[in-house]
Amino acid sequence: MNLIYNKIDAHKYNIVTHNGKLIGELLMDVDGYFYFWPEDNNGAWSSSHLRELTNKLDELNKEWDKQVEKGLKI
Repeated sequence: MNLIYNKIDAHKYNIVTHNGKLIGELLMDVDGYFYFWPEDNNGAWSSSHLRELTNKLDELNKEWDKQVEKGLKI
């Protein structure tokens, strides 16, 4: 099952299943990085869902990582 990422604004995405159930949000925190905030603690997550969330977070955080590394001259 693929997850659907609905962009609310530059700092927030709602994550829903194919049948419209809200499972959580990707929110930009004060450090500039996006994090996953689950809607509730009911249920379990499969490795494929966790991998998909990881890939989306990496995608959203990629440009910020470059800016941070450039600023730190890593």
